[in-house]
Amino acid sequence: MSDRGWEPVTLVPLGQVESDFTLSDSPEYSREAYHRESTVVIDPELEPALTGIEGFSHLIVLYYQHRKDEWQERVGWGKRGERILGLPTGPDGSGFRGILTTRAPARPSGIGLAVVELIERRGNRLRVKGLDAIDGSPVLDVRGYML
Repeated sequence: MSDRGWEPVTLVPLGQVESDFTLSDSPEYSREAYHRESTVVIDPELEPALTGIEGFSHLIVLYYQHRKDEWQERVGWGKRGERILGLPTGPDGSGFRGILTTRAPARPSGIGLAVVELIERRGNRLRVKGLDAIDGSPVLDVRGYML
């Protein structure tokens, strides 16, 4: 148990992300990044769980930000393992914006979430557009999303 009385949570990934989205030297996501295609590869044993997913135009993808510590250190937002609560804003960096109000890949929980467009399914592989997870990110869950 933690000092707050919360039990630790153990998650088992369903698969992983194949993407050209990599760690960036810039803390800013570009609009172009959200139009890239990537692939969510689900464990082949779980392929039957995808039956009917083609009926959705969009999916919710939960993933683990497995390289968030490396990313935040690279962009100068703290040391490995340090919880980031806010980000500098403004041209001189003197402002502050709470981390939970951003899409920055330094979430306190390490859980990333994206609503993505489903382009196609081929077996256990889901080609999607708009996933901001970097290559190799463990996928925790996939759900159909209706707009």
